[in-house]
Amino acid sequence: MPSANSTTSSRRSAPYTILARNEVTGLRERISITSATKAKYANIGKPRKVVKPRCTPLIKRLDPEYREMIAEDQHERDESLARKRRWAEEIQQESLLERLAIQKAEKLSLLERMDLQYPGSPYASYSIPNKKIRKISTDKRHDDYLTLVNTTAERLNILRQHLVDEGTRLSQRPSERIKERHQSVAKLIDYVDQVVDIFRDKDLTSGLTHSDWRALKRDCKAIGRVKFDNLDKRWNFVAQSLANIEVGGAFSYLF
Repeated sequence: MPSANSTTSSRRSAPYTILARNEVTGLRERISITSATKAKYANIGKPRKVVKPRCTPLIKRLDPEYREMIAEDQHERDESLARKRRWAEEIQQESLLERLAIQKAEKLSLLERMDLQYPGSPYASYSIPNKKIRKISTDKRHDDYLTLVNTTAERLNILRQHLVDEGTRLSQRPSERIKERHQSVAKLIDYVDQVVDIFRDKDLTSGLTHSDWRALKRDCKAIGRVKFDNLDKRWNFVAQSLANIEVGGAFSYLF
C-alpha cells in the first residue's frame, strides 16, 4: 500500500489522476481522467454568470412631444455655449494696448500722493502723528523690502540685451503678438526701475499703505518665481510669463 508521501507526490506529478473509493471493495484506487473530461467539469461549483437584460433607453419610451421639447432645450444650450465661445474669442482678440490705455478713474500715483502741494490730494488734509514706535517699524520694513526690490531689479537687468535683440528682430519682421509682449516686458522693467528710485528715500515709502506693501511683495515674488536660466532657448516662455505679470497690474498701483 503506498504511503501518504507517495500519494501526494503522485498527485503533484499527475494532475489528471484522482483518488476514488471503490463501493464494492471499499478500497481507494487511482483513476486517471482525460483533459477533455477535466475541462468539461472544470466549472462545476462556480457561480453562474447572470446576463442582465438590456434596458430600452428612456428617450425611446417617451412620447414625440416630450422628445421634441428636449431637442429644443438642447438646441438652446448649444447656442448659448456657442455665444460664450464667440465672446471669449472676441475678448482674446482685443488689442492689449487698448486695455492698457484704460486708466482707473481718480487713481493718483504715489509721487502725486507724496506731494503735499498737489491740489485736491486726500492725503494733504490731515497728518499722521510722528510716533517713535511707528518710525522704527516703518524703517525696518523699508530695509527689508529694499533688499527684495534691488534683487528683483538686478535679475531683470539680465533681460535688457534680449529686449534689444527682440526689438531689432521686430523691426525686420513685425509681429503684433510679439510686439505687445515686448512692450509689456519693457514696461515691467521700467516699473521696477521707478520702484528702486522710490526706495532710495525713506520718506517716500512712508506713505505706502498696508495693501501697497503686500502687493509689492506679491509682485516681486511673482517675478522671482520665473527662472532666467538658458534664456537663449527659453526666451519666449520667460517673456510671456513676465508679460502676464505686467498685464495683471504689477506695480501699477504705485504710479
